[in-house]
Amino acid sequence: MTPHPLIIASDLYCDHLRSVLAELRTGQGLSQNRMAQRAGMSPQMIGYVELGKRRPKVDINARLALSLGEMPSAVFARVEASIGVERLEDLVRLSQL
Repeated sequence: MTPHPLIIASDLYCDHLRSVLAELRTGQGLSQNRMAQRAGMSPQMIGYVELGKRRPKVDINARLALSLGEMPSAVFARVEASIGVERLEDLVRLSQL
């Protein structure tokens, strides 16, 4: 059975989110340990998120963004810019290619 287009779109979004978080972290010269301290979580969790082994819920995504000195909405805007979409319909269409 083929996954629903929104599930595929969510996978694409999450892949870009983990990349954006890693880019922000490394761009600031932060180690996973330091980011974990700021976010109040384990370094392993940061690694799992960046590798795509964990999909954090909204509250954890907010803590990750804030630990990088960013508003969560700004991080999500970077994700959408990296994908090149502004609307859900565009994301779904792109994920079906």
